[in-house]
Amino acid sequence: MRKPYYTIGVEQLIIEGNIVNVYDSEKTVCDFIKFKNKLGFDTAKEVFKTYLGREDRNIHKLVQYSKMLRIHSTIDQYLKISI
Repeated sequence: MRKPYYTIGVEQLIIEGNIVNVYDSEKTVCDFIKFKNKLGFDTAKEVFKTYLGREDRNIHKLVQYSKMLRIHSTIDQYLKISI
C-alpha cells in the first residue's frame, strides 16, 4: 500500500505518559469497509452502523477519507442506504 494510506487519520494520544499513534474513527470505518471481504461483511456493516449512531461522527471527514482511499463509491452507497 502507498505510504499516505498509513498517515491518513492518525491521532496522537498520551496514555500513561507515553505518546501513542491511533487512527481516528473515520479511518477505522474506512478500513473496515475497504477490507470487508477479509474481515466479514456483517462486521463491517455493524462498524458502519455503530459509527452512524455516534454523536461525534463526522460524515464530511468520512467522505474525504473515502475519496483518498479510493472507496468513495462504496461509502456513498452505504450512506445512501443508511441515511
